[in-house]
Amino acid sequence: MTQLSDLKGKWALVTGASSGLGEEFARQMSAAGTNLVLVARREDRLNAVADELSKAHGIQTKVIAADLSLPDVPQAIYDQLRADGIGVDVLINNAGFGLYGKFTDIAWEREQQMLDIDIATVVRMTRLFVPDMVARKFGYVLQVASIGAFLPSPLYASYSAAKAFVLSFSEAINFELRGSGVSVTTTCPGVTRTEFHDVSGQQYTLFQRFTLMEPEPCVRASINADAAAEGEHRAGCSERADGLDPSPDAAPHDDGAGPPYDAVKLTASGKRIELLGFAAEASIPMLSVRMSDNERRRKELGVEWR
Repeated sequence: MTQLSDLKGKWALVTGASSGLGEEFARQMSAAGTNLVLVARREDRLNAVADELSKAHGIQTKVIAADLSLPDVPQAIYDQLRADGIGVDVLINNAGFGLYGKFTDIAWEREQQMLDIDIATVVRMTRLFVPDMVARKFGYVLQVASIGAFLPSPLYASYSAAKAFVLSFSEAINFELRGSGVSVTTTCPGVTRTEFHDVSGQQYTLFQRFTLMEPEPCVRASINADAAAEGEHRAGCSERADGLDPSPDAAPHDDGAGPPYDAVKLTASGKRIELLGFAAEASIPMLSVRMSDNERRRKELGVEWR
């Protein structure tokens, strides 16, 4: 079971690290003493983040400015890091974007670019870096999907389908990797304050404004996903700016939608994390984390892998 303390001095690769969730992943990983490979297109922004975090936390950083929608880029990144003697122990496949509108109205060139980065790049990066993790018997892969992965989403048809692929693919390979020392976890955020809507072309709806999450607690829940918890739990988040309540004495409470939950324990590695925002009042959690343990569910249903 991977703990943040185990990652000090190791290397984490974060895609889409120039802003939004990717930048927040970089900030929280660096605070744990993890060295960073930052990948995105905007080199100036990457350099600014890398300089800030290396000075703040005394870590090593490497910036790779690249367009991950291009088919040869993942291999080039892997080859460059091998030549530099950098072994990646944490892979965070965060890069991606969505397109809002009717399927027939979106230009195919833009649609293909989205599918390439949201699907092909995720698979290729995972395929490139996981075998080395298995050889070292240690590694952690975090795939960033979306709450849209769980149902068809008109006006985000291809994007939600792509995220459904990421979720299914990641749960399957996590099962395959059991006992290898490598885990794959998929986080499925709801609406979060990032550049997503600026790129997709959608204006925030009233509901989205009401449920909007901040990147910090969303990322914190995701990178703590290897703190094992059996079955299903929920992690609450008050209106505090620092997000999830870190106090071990935090009292369990129930939002009426499931069993009582503990604000410290999150989920076991390789589990699905669904992040849903709520912002009505302090007594309602702003962030809900639901774990689905596929092995437990299979046992309940009497289904066996053969």
